[in-house]
Amino acid sequence: MNKIVEEIERSINDSSVIGVFGHQNADGDAVGSIMMMASFLRGLGKKVYVYTDTPFFPENLKFLNVEQNLDEDVDVQIDLAIALDTATFDRLGIYSTLFASAKNSINIDHHSDNTKYAKINYVIGGASSNCEILFDLLSQFCMFKNGIHLTKVECMYLLVGILTDSGRFKYSSTTANTFYVAGKLLELSGLNINDIITPLYDEISINKFNVNKLAFNNTIFYEGNKLAVTLITNSEYIDIGADYSYAKDVSQYILAVKSIIACAIISEDPKGNFHISFRSKGDVDISKCAAVFGGGGHKNASGCRLRGNPEEVRNKVLKALRNIL
Repeated sequence: MNKIVEEIERSINDSSVIGVFGHQNADGDAVGSIMMMASFLRGLGKKVYVYTDTPFFPENLKFLNVEQNLDEDVDVQIDLAIALDTATFDRLGIYSTLFASAKNSINIDHHSDNTKYAKINYVIGGASSNCEILFDLLSQFCMFKNGIHLTKVECMYLLVGILTDSGRFKYSSTTANTFYVAGKLLELSGLNINDIITPLYDEISINKFNVNKLAFNNTIFYEGNKLAVTLITNSEYIDIGADYSYAKDVSQYILAVKSIIACAIISEDPKGNFHISFRSKGDVDISKCAAVFGGGGHKNASGCRLRGNPEEVRNKVLKALRNIL
């Protein structure tokens, strides 16, 4: 066991009240990470608070009952704050001040652009998901060698993170270790993979169906059908009884077009913020697009937020996409 792993385990053992933090607008990897860590810490007898600055969760994560497990009270004294899947301090959003107030802090992440803002930083840049490195990290703990095991539900949380952030094992960050960890989690839990795949990918509501239909209608192709931009405004979401979280996975359908190498999904939230999801195939480094606007992420999946009118935002995003050709 290396020094930093020992330090993380010791910090957990020495803390009674622990805050678990995920990034703003949590995706499957962030949700899987915070839910798994909260469950694991409670199993150790810790008092745990869970925070993520996320107004709306994607529909396909609702089966995890995330909202019922979150805390909003910031008037608490935390011994240890653990940030998961969060590359920068500001991505903690409205809970960043609470994180900073903790006596000790740990940052566990897989983003290559992580700024190492905690007192203890465990960052494995380029891994498929935070849930993959979280499993590897916990497996090194002495407490596991002494007989502690992950529960079935904890394994499910980790599998959700791995599946979603690896794009169902399609992204280039997927390695042999990714498959090994997923296999071990299935072995340890006895889960049927369809129990996770079905709610994640194979079931949608009428609202989600209507968002997909709207997204297809609102997609414009550029540069000989190599690039695509999809823009959905908040008023359009309201008209069909949905919100911007419903469009988080639209990119998978756009990228399925054979000629497409990169795309951007632009979704407006009720406050007038435009959430940009950049996605690409193969060796196309889409993180460069998000970086132009102060965002970040991975080679094939990154994001940022912009303000402005819809056409201004579309033009800025399209310019960034064209610059990677």
